Amino acid sequence: MDEYKDYLVKAGQISNGSLQQYARFVAAYPTFDDWLAQPLEQRLGRLRGEGRRPSHMTNGTSYSGRQYLMYASMTGRLKLPWDYLIMLQLRGFAQMATVLGHEWLPAHMEDVIEKAVAQGWSKSSAGTSISFLLPRFVLRHADPHYIKGLTALDFETFRGEVRDVYATASPESNTKWRAEDRRMGRGALSAAFGAHAIHFQLGLVTDGPVRTRPEGKLIESDVAPGISEAIERWLQYDSDRGTPDKTLRNHDLHLRYFTAFVAENLPTLHDLSGLERAHIIDYIGWLAKRKQLRDKSLALTPGTRRSALGTLAKMLREVAENDLGPAPGRELIHKADYPKPQKALPRFIPKRELELLVKAMADLKDPYQRCSLLVARWSGARSDEIKRLELDCLDTYADGTYRLRIPIGKTGKERSVPLANEAAYAIQAVQALRANDRDAGKIDRVTKRRVRYLFMYQGRHLSKSFLFDIPLQAVCEQAGLLTAEGGRLVTAHRFRHTLGTNLVEAGARWRTIMAILGHETSDMTLTYAHISDPEVKADYEKVVLLGSAIAGPAATKIRNKELSTHELDWLQSNFFKSEMELGGCIRLPEEGPCECDMFLACPKFFTTKSHAPRLRRRWHREEELIHDARERGWPREVERHRAIQVRIEKLLADLGESLEGPDEAC
Repeated sequence: MDEYKDYLVKAGQISNGSLQQYARFVAAYPTFDDWLAQPLEQRLGRLRGEGRRPSHMTNGTSYSGRQYLMYASMTGRLKLPWDYLIMLQLRGFAQMATVLGHEWLPAHMEDVIEKAVAQGWSKSSAGTSISFLLPRFVLRHADPHYIKGLTALDFETFRGEVRDVYATASPESNTKWRAEDRRMGRGALSAAFGAHAIHFQLGLVTDGPVRTRPEGKLIESDVAPGISEAIERWLQYDSDRGTPDKTLRNHDLHLRYFTAFVAENLPTLHDLSGLERAHIIDYIGWLAKRKQLRDKSLALTPGTRRSALGTLAKMLREVAENDLGPAPGRELIHKADYPKPQKALPRFIPKRELELLVKAMADLKDPYQRCSLLVARWSGARSDEIKRLELDCLDTYADGTYRLRIPIGKTGKERSVPLANEAAYAIQAVQALRANDRDAGKIDRVTKRRVRYLFMYQGRHLSKSFLFDIPLQAVCEQAGLLTAEGGRLVTAHRFRHTLGTNLVEAGARWRTIMAILGHETSDMTLTYAHISDPEVKADYEKVVLLGSAIAGPAATKIRNKELSTHELDWLQSNFFKSEMELGGCIRLPEEGPCECDMFLACPKFFTTKSHAPRLRRRWHREEELIHDARERGWPREVERHRAIQVRIEKLLADLGESLEGPDEAC
């Protein structure tokens, strides 16, 4: 009593009323445990809507004891519970801290707020977040110095407590926030997120806040435990071996399609060992009729159905191989079951539309959004790769050309690409905005290492929606590139297709295009040749359409238009794949590997006048080999090389060419 009375004297709050409030509280609750045992409503004392007189409150004694409870906590006697602190209207904290000799505490809070404002936070937002969170950490732990060692876990724990409290407490208990901020603890959660973000941006905690959303599955199915447990074990096995998060989410969705089918059509199936081939056939038909989750008017695409079947086949096989549960004793899904894959051409942006878009990008006011779109336009990077760019992603080649380091993406490789000045300047503008940030970086979900991202604002990693969807809508509106419903016609990925198309049309080497776009195989890059390669178009027209001079075993079939529709379609779409050193090949993929280069008499081989220099060069090379074989005494080799020469002479003659022409590479 004497210590608390001394505090009241120092604080200038000593009065008969304050002493009587204290006396009534300790009489009602001789120990703190007696008070802590009361329901939340009793501990708060005054609920929303109640009057100011003690007789009009739920518990006037507890309400009038708030100052004493805060004093007990500040002096290390009582750790106030989270539910009470979250719902409490806290007043007089800074004054009490100063009177008790902790004047550094309100000064520290004010310093954090000022630094946050210097980093772009509004005074109101930073003040609300810091003044709400930090005093409550002190009172929860009964230690003013606790806030000097806060960690990300403290903020995450608080947010979890807020959700738990609001899930159980009565609405009348919430006296802290305005009506619009009371629902599900919106105000408290927002303040906690803001305080965490500020501490992260200032380098006061190592890890930043993460946006959390309620767990919600779009497909929920009631299947037997033997099935669900085997699937869960496989998903865990799939995660443990390092499968990327996005792939794991897709696997989870695909298997939820399967469990939905089982729940609807096989309610008596107890485990996966009871699956039969007939069930798989029914499942294939079920998938074909299934509607998309986001748009119930559309059926699942062939690609989605193919992936769903592939995931199921993989799961069944690996459950059996790794003893993860009962499984079928044989393969139930066959190669012919998969829908034929669809191969779409890259959707490049026409030049005129691209000019309008780039002009509109320059008018974007937000530097982060302007930067993200310009990098998409000039780098060919995927949107997720751009979002994950590191703060030091930009440097230069020896000649001063800007170079962008693109993070590890879907191919598992980091790469560097040249970058236009316009995009480089936009990156430098964002880097300047980040110059005073002191964050330690976030754990990258792909590389699992700590990364200081370029696109961070107020301690938060900016979303793809903010960086791409929102500015692209604005840019398309300004450029007049909208659908009938007012939606944008351009996606971020189309800039990637456009750059790939531009590179092909400019004559860039395939290896260069693969390096810039981050393609693993040449097939991915060669897709752009379908719409971009003028040489392919010209060669095809010369050989197939215009009746140019051709020679070789396949020449007659081509000249007489005896190619089947399938052969003609393949040759038209894949003419660049037929190209070889001395001619071309019309062998279809299903006919196996080409042997034309080994046997110039192959019935699938043809050649054109443009290959005549190469044919001559090959003839002279065979002459050198004949000379070498004679010196070594190898008559059979002489005979073999001479036979090739004779074949080349015949091809040249059929083309109307002679051995006397140029033999440099064409």
